[in-house]
Amino acid sequence: MAEDGDAADRTEAELRSASTSELVAYLSQPSTYGLESGVVEAKETHMSWVFLTPRRVYKFKKSVTASFLDYATLARREHFCREELRLNKRLAASVYVRVVPVTRRTDGALSLNGEGIPVEWLVEMRRLPPALMLDRAIVGADFSFIDIEPALDLLFEFFSKAPPVDMDEDRYLSILAAQQQENREIFARCRGEQSAAELALLADPVTRVIDSKPQWLLEPLESRRIIEGHGDLRPEHICLTRPPAIIDCLEFSRELRLVDPFDELSYLALECRLLGAAKIGTDLIAHYAKRAASRPSQRLLDFYAAYRAAVRARLALGHIADERRGQTGRWVAKARAYAKAAAPAAIRLQA
Repeated sequence: MAEDGDAADRTEAELRSASTSELVAYLSQPSTYGLESGVVEAKETHMSWVFLTPRRVYKFKKSVTASFLDYATLARREHFCREELRLNKRLAASVYVRVVPVTRRTDGALSLNGEGIPVEWLVEMRRLPPALMLDRAIVGADFSFIDIEPALDLLFEFFSKAPPVDMDEDRYLSILAAQQQENREIFARCRGEQSAAELALLADPVTRVIDSKPQWLLEPLESRRIIEGHGDLRPEHICLTRPPAIIDCLEFSRELRLVDPFDELSYLALECRLLGAAKIGTDLIAHYAKRAASRPSQRLLDFYAAYRAAVRARLALGHIADERRGQTGRWVAKARAYAKAAAPAAIRLQA
């Protein structure tokens, strides 16, 4: 009798879960979405799996944990799927559709939003035209600043309507210090004298400002500029449709979404520089400063550029643990690219 009970328990447990490989195989099939033919493109990111159909995009979160997020349980993944939907409605209401479950029927088969027990949760989105994403458009020969102005208007409206968030000075500085400490710990593991030196030239001025010039960083608190923003404002997250859409905000930590709009725009400007469009990035900040009738100090803008570059370099190096031996060079190269792009700002901070 005990053996029969154990077998039943195992069957029940299996019905309530699905492996990543099983989910990827199921969600990669056109028939899952009611399509008779076609190709479903599956993409793996550091924290998610994304499936692109001709008209829709579906994403589920990996069961991962890190210092800044926790997707370990199905309940937490459902929560953050719903947070992703809620938060992205702010800047891309027509893109984000709903949260849907993958369920398992009593016969063991998986179903998308069907009968049975939920084994995973997906965010469903409308697919945007790839050619109109800013990272693609910005490298086009005929791209100009005028093309991005509607998206900037959307951002300005979003930033200006967001209520300011009061933060304790010590707490604000401790968040920056904790992120920078994590940056330095990851950088210390980077092999290669040249790479280590480039990352140190990026990280050292940021650490020096946090430790020795914290008053430089309090300007946004004193001006009450801190808002609950996007948190991950990159060119590949901005679509130049009419109206524009800004997607993929950082959903897993409100604390990391509490930012100065000029910090968000400095990060976007840094990413534009990496794409070879440094002037576009400079114009972004100037355009917003004119609209807001306010401009932060140059040293604060330099800090934002160097600090965000250090965070992005750290995240790039963090991918190395996921790669097979001999496939890590591209992540080191990406980290070095961030260090190079932010080098002018880092050098000015040393002056």
